[in-house]
Amino acid sequence: MNGLALSCPVAICIGIALYPAPLIAQDASAAMPDTMLFLIQQRCSTPGALPGDLHCGHMRPISPGEDPLYRLSNGLEGAGRIDMINVPVWRNGKWRVVSPDGHVDASNATDRGGVSIEGAGPLYLSVLGSWSPVAFSSFANSSCETMPDRSERFLDSWVLGPPHNTRALAGHGVTHSGNLMQKEGRASGQACPARYRAAAFSWVREDYVYRSGRRFPSLISVHYSAANAQGQPGPAQQRERLYLAWGLGLARWEKWSREDWQSTRTGETALAQARRVFESGRCNEPAEDREQGDGVRYSPVSSADSYAETIRESTDAPPYRWYLTQCQDYTSLRAGPAQDLMRLSQKASPAFWQ
Repeated sequence: MNGLALSCPVAICIGIALYPAPLIAQDASAAMPDTMLFLIQQRCSTPGALPGDLHCGHMRPISPGEDPLYRLSNGLEGAGRIDMINVPVWRNGKWRVVSPDGHVDASNATDRGGVSIEGAGPLYLSVLGSWSPVAFSSFANSSCETMPDRSERFLDSWVLGPPHNTRALAGHGVTHSGNLMQKEGRASGQACPARYRAAAFSWVREDYVYRSGRRFPSLISVHYSAANAQGQPGPAQQRERLYLAWGLGLARWEKWSREDWQSTRTGETALAQARRVFESGRCNEPAEDREQGDGVRYSPVSSADSYAETIRESTDAPPYRWYLTQCQDYTSLRAGPAQDLMRLSQKASPAFWQ
């Protein structure tokens, strides 16, 4: 990864300077890596205030097992509503963050949702894997060959940002990993992937105003489906972008598709999907990509009938139009106990703490 030491905007510098003391495990002296605080929910010192409120006061990260007493939500009602939380979990001498989401129907009953796991490795802050009612999925790196039963094999594959606090506000690189998928109800499959694929990534730190109107210092990462020999997106036709909001944790998810991509399941084009997402109003204008010295150039995001940008890797390479084809913004906060989602977080596989 190549970190670029850029000038620091005041709002972001303030966010860095006000890092609370790292969490300490109750049964050990292991402090949580400081950038992991981007992954977990925090509580305001002012009673009744929520992160992002002007009268929030000081914030502190919630402790393992503590109910955050508010939930993140996509702002919809009825069957389309999704609630989630981001909570720290300390097990077997390892810190992880568990992000369960519950799909809520019109009767306000939580359906079976999914759970994703994040953590810090020696190289990066990263997504380790996820569980859903359909399958268990993880992203294993090449260390799997020497430690097929250790959770370290899941680290540093799906990159979110740097593993420790740094003055760098941007970075990019390539990882090599394989996706392990185990279908619900089936016996465990192979311990390690058959092969490891290259994937380009980038990350930036900046202030961002979310759909709710709440503004947070954010760590925003992009994970491409492939990479070329120069470490650029190359043949990738899809990418995912995750927004980590300081005070909330994982707060927004985007999927982008290249103009020549088409759904193999429905036949729908990237542009058709993008227009539908734009019309839904589920998400406001996404963050701009930042050039990082790797030769990749980005046009400003346009918003005529879809959110789109042009990406070009060199003067010799053809430019491609990329479209925002899926999006969920979870910054509509709902005060109240979140015990239903706390119970759902217990479904996280113990494999991530082995």
